[in-house]
Amino acid sequence: MWSVLVLAHLYDVDLERAFRRTMKTLDTKLRARLEEPGAPS
Repeated sequence: MWSVLVLAHLYDVDLERAFRRTMKTLDTKLRARLEEPGAPS
């Protein structure tokens, strides 16, 4: 975890924004999969 923080700082990555974007993308994809016919409920 420490290395992630160090690299994020070094490359000026906003980890909170990146996390939120990733979670939003994941949520969107999972919701779409669950709405497919035959998807588990």
